[in-house]
Amino acid sequence: MSIWTSRLDAAGIHDPRMRDDFTRQRAVVARYKRAAYAAVLLLLPRPLAPHVIAAVAFMHHTDNLLDQGPLPQRAAAYAAWEKEVNQALATGTSDHPVIRPLLHTGASHPRLLVHAKDFLRTATTELEFTGFATESDYQRYLDEYSLPAFLLVAGLLVRGDEPAGYRAACRLRDAEDPPARIPPHAQPAPLRSRPLAPVRMKEAGAAGLRSA
Repeated sequence: MSIWTSRLDAAGIHDPRMRDDFTRQRAVVARYKRAAYAAVLLLLPRPLAPHVIAAVAFMHHTDNLLDQGPLPQRAAAYAAWEKEVNQALATGTSDHPVIRPLLHTGASHPRLLVHAKDFLRTATTELEFTGFATESDYQRYLDEYSLPAFLLVAGLLVRGDEPAGYRAACRLRDAEDPPARIPPHAQPAPLRSRPLAPVRMKEAGAAGLRSA
């Protein structure tokens, strides 16, 4: 039995189609951040690993839609994606191989679906991103994109209700993440003393997995 198969079994994912969906997303995440994928597989509790993979794959897919191509194309692609995901969240069903694992994980980790809705609601902030002209631009990006994306994974790491101050702690963790950096030319003056501030959630999310 492979390590991945044992994780699927431990998570109670037995339906062949669902196992294929999770395995497909596992391949996407492994290509995206191999070291982070290995950390998830080897360091997290076995029943949790596939669910974290599903959350990261959803975040990564959404981020790609927001980032790739001319702005009108990205805006249209994201609008269609947001509608499809929200419909799936409302009905509990989907034909999309990225959304099906998200729904399956949400059945045992309902908080993920709440965080997914929050993430989608303000994710268009990424469409407009060109850098930070001011401190308020930076804080807005944290609140409207980085933190909601980070919580897709961070919310899975807490058993039961989120403790008081958890969201604020995640925001601080996100703001201080070392691997993602603002290029000097994009830094407003108040940020030039913060070389470790994040520019992209896809980097901060991967770093969060490495530290989980």
